[in-house]
Amino acid sequence: FFTVVTDFGSGHCTWFNKDVDRMYLASEPIKEIAKDRGKVPDEKIVMSGLPIRYDFAAQADAMVDRTTP
Repeated sequence: FFTVVTDFGSGHCTWFNKDVDRMYLASEPIKEIAKDRGKVPDEKIVMSGLPIRYDFAAQADAMVDRTTP
């Protein structure tokens, strides 16, 4: 079975199980939680970031750098 965790900084303890086939994670802090709480081994962890629609990514790319001074 697969688990996809889209939170960046925290996660519920029931999300982490060492018996997963693959665990897809969005951030390094969540990876550490998965390893500490769930004892999920590195070979089952995939750092995938957040899954987003292509249209959203294309729009963000088109907007370039829009930071506020």
